[in-house]
Amino acid sequence: MADPLSGPTARLIRREDVYHASSFGPWTKAGYIHPLVCWYRGATVVFDQRPDWIAHFFDQPVSAATLMPPAMELLVRQTAALPTGHPKLRLFTGGSFIGADLVRKVVRKFGCEFHVMYGSTEMRIALESLVRNEEDVVWLRPNLAADVDICDEAGRSLDPGREGTLRIRFSPNYPTEYM
Repeated sequence: MADPLSGPTARLIRREDVYHASSFGPWTKAGYIHPLVCWYRGATVVFDQRPDWIAHFFDQPVSAATLMPPAMELLVRQTAALPTGHPKLRLFTGGSFIGADLVRKVVRKFGCEFHVMYGSTEMRIALESLVRNEEDVVWLRPNLAADVDICDEAGRSLDPGREGTLRIRFSPNYPTEYM
């Protein structure tokens, strides 16, 4: 049977993971879908709703987490380093753009695998990059090649290498409005 949770983010969650859901609310992808994927796979989820949750980030053997750039900055500033004996860490960021300088600090401090993602709660992760160098923070690869396009102001598709507006095709089950 095929894995029903096989989107771009889901493929990054492993059975042995301890996923830190930080302080994301249940109405967000990181606070709802990611924990569901973890539980489906048999992984562990840490929820920490305390105001100072970042100070307790490494209280558990966290191996994966999604953090927005401001929280990533706090993690770098408020923690000394990855604790001795702590499992290899994989960090995912999205929700806003992140600077290359912050990514360098995170990777240097924690020796982690770092993924930059572009998407939203309402749709799949359309673009992402595993950061191996500074360019990977700026240029993201499409996860849904047929659903991602660069177009001009008139909505015409542009040739590769041309600058334009990012257009992501919605599937029929994406929401079109909120009540």
